[in-house]
Amino acid sequence: MTLTAKIGSYAIWFGPMDTELGGQVLEAIAVNGNEVAASLASAAGVGIAACFVQAPGVIRIGYNSDEDLHVGGAYICRSTIVLPKYELIRFGIDDTDTKKSGVTWVLAMTCGDACIIEGTIFLDQRVVQLNPKVLEKTTNCTGSILIFAVKPEKKEELIRFIKIFIEEHSSSPATGICCWSGIKLPTSSSARRIKTELLTKADVEVEAEFLGVSFIDATNGKERIGALGALL
Repeated sequence: MTLTAKIGSYAIWFGPMDTELGGQVLEAIAVNGNEVAASLASAAGVGIAACFVQAPGVIRIGYNSDEDLHVGGAYICRSTIVLPKYELIRFGIDDTDTKKSGVTWVLAMTCGDACIIEGTIFLDQRVVQLNPKVLEKTTNCTGSILIFAVKPEKKEELIRFIKIFIEEHSSSPATGICCWSGIKLPTSSSARRIKTELLTKADVEVEAEFLGVSFIDATNGKERIGALGALL
């Protein structure tokens, strides 16, 4: 389950849920140094009061009162779960294959699984359809995106790992890799165009600078078009 939330405290609403049907809501988010405190409320359930505390990575959990330890249909339980602060970082990857060897999404997934850096969590890998009308392409014309959670002090180590692993295991002599750290990319004028039109390397480099996207590949070639397209 993935939620996008604002920092701060907000009035809660269970929607159609009530104390008979159950429901869980996020009530507040606070960032304190290297810790994130998530305050939650649970109606008619044990998820927050009994289960979330057992999740991997939880530093500690607090309850407002003893009443919050009562689980069941007649109660609304509140708790604050404290977790280590991670940042979200995405890597766009393209052109690691040739017409005869290599598959970009397989290499991307292998790379994500191979990352065992402490303080990093491999969250997801996705395949992104790029413009099938591009003349120079392999079979399916798709790029891949890797998504990690990373502790701030481990970010540069993770970026180095991704760059080295992808380039060393790529079947292509020219591979594009870019990265961006944050929750939600700014609105991009190229998000649709890069998948439907023929853009130049200069076009995507201007857009990448506007978005705060960094290219980390060594080849500095047209493969960066697909890498940014995968990220968008």
